[in-house]
Amino acid sequence: MKKIIIFAACIAFALTSCTPAEKKIEESVDGFLSAYLSMDFDKASGYCTANVADAIKPALDTTGLNGTIASKIKELARTTTYEIVSIDTESEEDTAIVKYNVISESPAFVFEKSMTLKKCDGEWKIAALSM
Repeated sequence: MKKIIIFAACIAFALTSCTPAEKKIEESVDGFLSAYLSMDFDKASGYCTANVADAIKPALDTTGLNGTIASKIKELARTTTYEIVSIDTESEEDTAIVKYNVISESPAFVFEKSMTLKKCDGEWKIAALSM
């Protein structure tokens, strides 16, 4: 009986574990979101296609804001986290749809978001964001 339970647990783990593609996608998403929430444009843009990199640049640029507003934005970014909810690699070849939650502690909120990644030259790049 004990062997059956261990075998069933191994099968369940194998069926729920990530594929190699999903791991690479998750690495790209983690890298991008960590850099984005740290307001590190150069690092975040490295995970994106050129079009998305150009689109996010204004969102991470606080140089034109007064000091108080810029510091509030940076503080909010520091207290914001994320969690990846799902990765869909089945719908379209060389494309992944990632659903994730953006979570803030103060003020408390959770936003459900998604992004599309495309495989470009063997790397998974963020090609579209729901903002």
